[in-house]
Amino acid sequence: MLETFLNGYLQISNWTTVFFILFFVIAVVLIRKLDKLEYNYTKILVLAMLIGVILGLVGNWLANEFPTIKTEVSSWYGLVGYGFMDLLKMVAIPLVFISMIRVIITTKQNFKKLAIRTVVVLATTTVIASLVGIVLSGLLPLTQSLTTAGDTQSTIREVSTFVATLRGMVPNNAVDIFAKGNILAVIVLAFLLGISLKALETKDEVQPLIKLVEASYQLVRRLAVFIMDLMPYAIIPLLANVVITQGNSTILGAINFVIVLYAAILVMFIIHLILVKLFKQPVGEYLKAVKKPLLLAFTSRSSLGTLPVTIDAMTTKLHIPSGIADIVGSFGANMGMNGCAGIYPTLVVIALATMLQIPMDISFYIMLVFVVVLGSFGIAGIPGAATMSVAIVLTGMGLVEYYPLLGVILAIDPILDMGRTMLNVNGTLVTGVIVNKLEKNKEE
Repeated sequence: MLETFLNGYLQISNWTTVFFILFFVIAVVLIRKLDKLEYNYTKILVLAMLIGVILGLVGNWLANEFPTIKTEVSSWYGLVGYGFMDLLKMVAIPLVFISMIRVIITTKQNFKKLAIRTVVVLATTTVIASLVGIVLSGLLPLTQSLTTAGDTQSTIREVSTFVATLRGMVPNNAVDIFAKGNILAVIVLAFLLGISLKALETKDEVQPLIKLVEASYQLVRRLAVFIMDLMPYAIIPLLANVVITQGNSTILGAINFVIVLYAAILVMFIIHLILVKLFKQPVGEYLKAVKKPLLLAFTSRSSLGTLPVTIDAMTTKLHIPSGIADIVGSFGANMGMNGCAGIYPTLVVIALATMLQIPMDISFYIMLVFVVVLGSFGIAGIPGAATMSVAIVLTGMGLVEYYPLLGVILAIDPILDMGRTMLNVNGTLVTGVIVNKLEKNKEE
């Protein structure tokens, strides 16, 4: 009876499973103590990655003698790792919905044209960033060894026509689109509600609703912060699970993904410099002016944290008027991020499609760019923007059910985030140069 309870119900058939559970608990206690001591967050994430890899390698080695490790440890570790990913999926749609409404109603009327111009430039660079990701994934193919345990074969989905895709964006049942995770229809509904609320903002009866939107945003944002705070604890079982079940090939696949991502970041950075040159800003002067915010972004991994330095570089070094710098800086730190919301989700979707052997034709890529751009404006002010962006884009592409297969990519996020954040900030600075030049041309 006891053996049935341990083996069948608790999935603990030998001492190795207990060892891995206890070691994970010890790791959680260690990380918790480091967090309370306000230890550097990036270093905590790197430590979690190392612990995950070590546990995975040990588990993969012991699996030859104790085959149950792959099923039992994966089950226990999956409780935390995949549970974390489920929380991310859960919060993605509410975040997009309330953030989109808030962005629209908080845009000041007297800055409307400047804000629109900024959004258009950010959207354009995000399109380019997504296309760069697509091209680089073809030139430097992503391997199929990033997948976690489980069936990676997918049923080939029928590709919707362009008209059918547009038709699917029209919400016909507000509850249904949330239940089915129709992210495009959710964005359209949020946009319609946002502009309707904006048109009524001067009426006294609407003020409580506007306050409710702000309160809802703060609530959902706090929920997102709470979920993202769990990331160091989730990285350990996610990475350990992948290495236990897949072995060294997963590590090689992760290295391959890092190489492709940073190659795409480099190409996009060069495109940024070309745009700077096209808008009559000397490239040498530009690089000298933006050195400080880019270095801070790379080391801090925070676009919002770098914002004061970014705005200062625009005003004092690039001689952009403070009004433009404030608007562009604020928008760029919260939406249209070339790295976190452009290149990264594009590569993640392509990596997942490669794992699942989903045919990727021109319609797939057009849909991908479309969803990436829309998603990039639905994560305003959200911590862990890249992770949230991936959840949003996967939902839009109809692949969110396969999110757990991306555990290893999520686990190496600290390495990826440094380059992504630097590109985000550079995209904001380039947008400032472009918008400033467009404003000058308009005045002339």
